[in-house]
Amino acid sequence: MKPRRGYATAPARQTPKRASMRWPLLLVAVVGFSAITAGLSSPTTIGAGANVCSVGSEQHWYLDRAPRVRLVVEALADSVLVGEYFTLEPGEFTTEPPSPGAHGRLVFGQLARVMTAEGLDHDLASAPREVVLIWWDVDPDCTRRLPRRTLGAAPGEQLFIGLNPRPSSQWIAGIPTFDISPFADVPWLYRPSPRFMSPGLMPASPSADLPPRLTAQEFARAIMELPTVASVSRDRDAARRSLLAWAERNPEIAQRYPIADFVAAARREETAARR
Repeated sequence: MKPRRGYATAPARQTPKRASMRWPLLLVAVVGFSAITAGLSSPTTIGAGANVCSVGSEQHWYLDRAPRVRLVVEALADSVLVGEYFTLEPGEFTTEPPSPGAHGRLVFGQLARVMTAEGLDHDLASAPREVVLIWWDVDPDCTRRLPRRTLGAAPGEQLFIGLNPRPSSQWIAGIPTFDISPFADVPWLYRPSPRFMSPGLMPASPSADLPPRLTAQEFARAIMELPTVASVSRDRDAARRSLLAWAERNPEIAQRYPIADFVAAARREETAARR
């Protein structure tokens, strides 16, 4: 099989059962991943950061900002080699061997087929057919750690991605590459599977009474109907009532998770404002 551009001598695709094999080192520059890294201490080092489990849980009816990139992808069973990472200290990694003969850990990314794509126009000459998803992880004490799994989404599962990709110079094999935090959540990541509830990637109890959920395609359209901080700052009442009017016109969307949570928060505020 002909290797894809950017692989050195690694194979173009790697199946999960072969993910433990040793392949030649591929050095890559690592960017910070949303909600998990505080920043980079060098182009090839992920520095230790603050407690990454400190996440907010208050439900608002508006977004801080609308996602620029909006993708609906279908997860594949294929994976690609990202590189070999070495642990410098808890929560800090590098792709440069810290000593001669040092052995690191190979990290693989999951391939996903692009179903719909918006917002990547300035990054690409044409819409991508695939993207790479790197499913980062944390330890129980909330120290960031290297990915423990390659296939973070079940093959065939469709999901919405509103995260920005890595800079194009750091894409794996020339494919748009996304670093997925274990706490990525709406509006940056949405998984219609009822196995996952907020925060993102946390499995729901099998006995949980789960609400009806939007598909990834439906969510990609509905997310653009939510007000942003900018519109709320201009006229909070008008923004809230615009959302509620849209919800009345589109009950089949507005009554399903996760948009239903935004609408419910807007209705609570509207009721309080009328008292």
